[in-house]
Amino acid sequence: RATEDKYHKVALDAVAVIVHPSNNVESLSIDELKEIFTNDFDKTYTKYSPSPESGTFDFFRERVLFMEPFSTTVVKMYDIDQVVDMVEKNESAIAFASVGNVIGRKVKVVPISTELRENIPVSPVESNLLNANAIKRGEYPLTRYLYLLTAGELDLADAKFIDFFRSPEGQSVLARNILCHQ
Repeated sequence: RATEDKYHKVALDAVAVIVHPSNNVESLSIDELKEIFTNDFDKTYTKYSPSPESGTFDFFRERVLFMEPFSTTVVKMYDIDQVVDMVEKNESAIAFASVGNVIGRKVKVVPISTELRENIPVSPVESNLLNANAIKRGEYPLTRYLYLLTAGELDLADAKFIDFFRSPEGQSVLARNILCHQ
């Protein structure tokens, strides 16, 4: 008999859209992001993304591109730190990454707006710190749950591991690792 996979929510994550600090863009809508990342002819930005094997890539394709293919001009990179490095160095760059990968880096996090939130742009970062309230309240549109995955019935060790990450101490560990990117 095949074992059944079970997903256990342990945290919320936000996917940040980033540009070079000198870029004068104040905010972008989901529709504008879709146009940027699907248009082969737009030369305004040099576009970067995590690799197609990344959960962040899949999330962005689903939530922003509505499953349309990425432009052939998007440079896909396996190392997310390289993606952020490229944005730090290139004034025309735009990319997306988990917010934990961009806090403390020399990039500008772009506030995102949606029609559902009356086109009011919201950022997952304020003053180079996680904007946890906007993420928890669902105000920032590119938010997702992070899960631990188990196969079959939980044993005591698995249950304790999951309980740890859901505890205040475990949430503190997760928060430190999100905010302490080198």
